[in-house]
Parts: sequence; structure tokens; C-alpha cells
Amino acid sequence: MVAGKKYLVVTTRELCYFSGSFFLERIAEALSEEGADVESLYLSDGTSKGLTDGADFSVLERFEGQSFDGIIDINSKLPYLIADDDEPFLDKIDAPFFNIILDHPLYHHPGLSFKLKNYHAIAIDKFHKKYIEGYYPHIRSVKYLPIPGTKSACDIPVSKRSIDVLFPGTLLSDALIDEELHRQGENIYALSMALIEEWNPLIPMEEALRNIDLTPFITTEEEERYTFPEWMNRLYAVDRYVRNEKRKKAVFDFVKTSGRGLTIMGEGWEETGIYDLKNVKKIEPRPMGDAIEIFGDSKTILDVNPLFSYGVHDRVTTALVNNCEIITDANPDALAELPDGYDWRDYVSGGRFL
Repeated sequence: MVAGKKYLVVTTRELCYFSGSFFLERIAEALSEEGADVESLYLSDGTSKGLTDGADFSVLERFEGQSFDGIIDINSKLPYLIADDDEPFLDKIDAPFFNIILDHPLYHHPGLSFKLKNYHAIAIDKFHKKYIEGYYPHIRSVKYLPIPGTKSACDIPVSKRSIDVLFPGTLLSDALIDEELHRQGENIYALSMALIEEWNPLIPMEEALRNIDLTPFITTEEEERYTFPEWMNRLYAVDRYVRNEKRKKAVFDFVKTSGRGLTIMGEGWEETGIYDLKNVKKIEPRPMGDAIEIFGDSKTILDVNPLFSYGVHDRVTTALVNNCEIITDANPDALAELPDGYDWRDYVSGGRFL
């Protein structure tokens, strides 16, 4: 029960299509509806970087010495804030801090490494949870909790919806991925290629990396001191490459074999030539709140799981609450653990786009 409790909900970083602030607004609303006292604070500059040099941190000073039952953020930059006396700013507030990690934790190694007094994390994949517990022991608790779905306002009966199959997802350019793979030098690029060869996406990336002898790829004394999470962080482009290739293959395979029309809502697909195929349509990407309404006008959602080996993406939960059929390669065991109210067996068709 949260009635009567006090929470501070902070947005320090936007995610794609403003989904970060969207999810945090929904969290704040849910807490308020349950009777909690919620104060929301938006500190992002509107980009995924967040907390840029021009951000006004002075608004945080009024919370110093206050008490809350929880401070909540997504992929947070709050742990980076250090006061003039070199104490983490979050340690100056009497409250547990909950960092909701919506990617693989490898992307957030620096933020997870800060040894705050009352640090907690929420993961959307059970392997992510295990990873945080294993490599960041100062984090006092880690919970597994998929992002709940959001019901559209349009409430269109499935039989009358205008979109047959919707794929909501961006594709990164090959040039961008290649630049990221080469960015950190020849040895890291060579290790990246070895990891791509080793990794079967049915298992987490960390399991594949553990199967590789890193010794031939170590070229500096600094690299000799790297911890495993530091290697994972440097190899982030491998996750992006494999995720991108998997997504591209799944969409093309679906278009060529299903016989159904596909509507793509997301950037980056133009250079692939997929819009030259007669059964593919394009709609412009839009902020998360508006995208939910497109779900509500779709009969089927095509979901390519973003390498969450034991997790469920919010595309799936949002499709479920909007009564969409779902074609997904999400782990069936993870789907089976969705809480009551998600009647996934009636809607999930499945598919192995790997």
C-alpha cells in the first residue's frame, strides 16, 4: 500500500519517442491514484543524454534534508550528481532511490557503479536482474518488473481497426553501427567481431563473452585492469549490431512469408528498400502517447524482442491491454509469468525471429 506515502518522480533522461517521461508520468499517476503524495520533476534536456551542462540543477537543492518513501527515475543520471562536499547528492535526501533500467545494464555501468547509501534497481528482464545483483553488490535490492501496457483512448473494436499488422520500431543505419563498432580501436573491434560470431541471441550477451578468452585483445595496462562489466560496457555496439540485424531480418521475413500487409511506424527503414514491397506501408513515428493510439487501431502487433532473453517488452503488454494479436519472439516462460489481467495465451501467436 502506498496511500499516505511520499514520492519524488524525476526525469533526467529521455528515451526514444519521449517514452521515458511517458512511463514516469504513468508511474506518478498510478501512485497518486493509490493515495500517495507525488512530486514530479523534469530535468532532461529532451534528449537521451540528459543533464547537460546547461541543465538547472539548483531546483534539486530544496530537496536536501527532506524525506521520501522513494525517489524514482528511469535510466537515471541522478547518481552522477555530486555535491560540493564530494558527497553524492542522493545521499543528502532521506529516501530509497529506485533506478528503473530499461536496457541491458551494460549501457548503464557508470550510473550503476555509484555506491549510494540507499540504491535500488528495477529490471525488465530476469537476466538483467541477475547481472545487476552479481556485479553491483552495493545495490541493496533488484526487482524484476516488466513495464505495464497502456490502454488507448480510441477504443476501436478489433474488427473495425484500419491497420492489419503494425511493426513499431526504429532501425539504425548500417553506417552508424559500423562507426560505433570501430570507434574504440582495432582490438575492441576484433573482440566485437569475435563476440558477434560467438553469440546466439537466445542467451544473454554476457554468457557469450564469458566463452571468449580476452587475453589476445588486451593491448594496454588499463585494459588489463578492466572488470567484466567494463568490458561489457565497451562492447555496447555489439548489442546494437545484433539487435539491429535481428530486427531487420524479422521484418523482411514477415513481409515475404506472411502474405499480410505490414505498417511500419519507426525511423530508419527507408534505406533498406522495404517500402518498395507492395504489402508494406509507412506511417511517421510519433511520441509515445500518440503511438499508443496507433496500437488501438491495429489488429496485430509484430514484436521483435530486443535481446531480452527473459523479459517482456512494453510493446507486448501494450498490445495485450489493447486486445491486439501479437506475433513475438519473446521468451514463452517470461510471457507465462505476466501478472493476472494479461491474457496472453489468447493473443500471442508467437514466432522465432532469431
